[in-house]
Amino acid sequence: MAEYIKEASNGNLYPESPEKRKTDKYPHFRGPVYLTAAQGKLLVEHFKAGADQVEMRLAGWKNSGDRGSYIGLKLEVNKIRSEQLERRGGEFVERREANPQQVDLTKDFEDDIPF
Repeated sequence: MAEYIKEASNGNLYPESPEKRKTDKYPHFRGPVYLTAAQGKLLVEHFKAGADQVEMRLAGWKNSGDRGSYIGLKLEVNKIRSEQLERRGGEFVERREANPQQVDLTKDFEDDIPF
């Protein structure tokens, strides 16, 4: 079973109005997700380790507020597995597992974002 970091990003899904849904190709729900810096760093670590995709877990709860009924979201990122490999100096070596509690949020990591 996958082990997820305890810190979670949050978001909301709000229903789209019929006026905005001109065809069936338009989404029924749309809304923001707020990714934390610790989770962003963990995603970068996954891709630096050579991952093509990252396993995450998304949960939702029915809520109501000023904008009507909506779905509140919680997003958790899977920890890097120790068997994932990283290329260093032309050879593959075992990568150490990331520890989100020891992430230094003061270090600028924009250079690590691949886009």
